[in-house]
Amino acid sequence: MATKVNVGLNWILLGNFSIGARIRRTGGSYSYWEVNPNEPTRWATTNRIPSGVAFLDIPPGKLWIRAADGIGEIEYLEVTASTPNVGDRFSHYEIQLTASDIANGFVSLTPKPIGVVSVDIKNGIKQHQNSDFIVTSNGDLNWSSLAMQDLVEQGTTLYVFYQIGN
Repeated sequence: MATKVNVGLNWILLGNFSIGARIRRTGGSYSYWEVNPNEPTRWATTNRIPSGVAFLDIPPGKLWIRAADGIGEIEYLEVTASTPNVGDRFSHYEIQLTASDIANGFVSLTPKPIGVVSVDIKNGIKQHQNSDFIVTSNGDLNWSSLAMQDLVEQGTTLYVFYQIGN
């Protein structure tokens, strides 16, 4: 059974989910989510919580949420080992970049992601999809000519987490 919570303009820690969570917006203001070990400092992220009947699968970690303006109503479920369809829905990779990856400006993600891709740089900062990197329709995580380009070099480790479907 889902738990309802109202969120306002300040980031709140929804929980620290070891396997992940599922969230959806049920009313009010548009809302945002971010998985981050620390309270986010950005006003908003590209991680918008969708409204509707379907839940959005969120990667493991500390889940922070906030409303865009006003008050939003969110429902969430903690994903546990007994939650249906867990294990085949997410891919989590630790990718050490090679000289070839840096020269190309991308790495290919296999299987191809659906939905939001989460990228963290080891000993660095969280990267944001569509501003720091993009994911192409053929599954390439591309940072060429984007903000992430200045942060990566040969040997950089990326932690990449994304949904792959059922």
